[in-house]
Amino acid sequence: MTRSFVGVTESDTVAETATLLAEVGSEEALVLRGEDAVGRVRASDLLDALLEDGDDPVRTVMADPPPALDPGMPVDEAALALSGEDDWRATVADGEGVLGVVGAREVLAAGAGRTEASPNRTEPAEATRSADPETEYGEQGVCESCGTLAGSLTRTEGKLLCAACREV
Repeated sequence: MTRSFVGVTESDTVAETATLLAEVGSEEALVLRGEDAVGRVRASDLLDALLEDGDDPVRTVMADPPPALDPGMPVDEAALALSGEDDWRATVADGEGVLGVVGAREVLAAGAGRTEASPNRTEPAEATRSADPETEYGEQGVCESCGTLAGSLTRTEGKLLCAACREV
């Protein structure tokens, strides 16, 4: 997951948003209302709108927001959320807003280390648990510290952490 993403508001103009995307070299921006993603806008959508009127607000050209994933969501569920339509990215959000963006490649990489694939894509694979169910989870998910999709998470000081964050 990357915590860096381009965000605009519904009232930003098409021209302002196109300029921002060009400056940062991005193809897409999340449209935010406060801390919540309410839509997304792609560079191709902005090009069409610029030909008509660049002073129109982004809300006139924005699409639905990408799927929202919970930070503790298992990789199987994240893959299902990204498997439909044009969604190759999703937001990772908690109750306080968007934490970052995760791509299909990251979900694939996190799932590549699995030894047992789920026979039914609609059901997540069962989690394997160690002798101490309070601390170790074999279920893959998003680290609550760095936001990376990890093959295993350990509950440390009340947070599910990946191996790299536990070592810090």
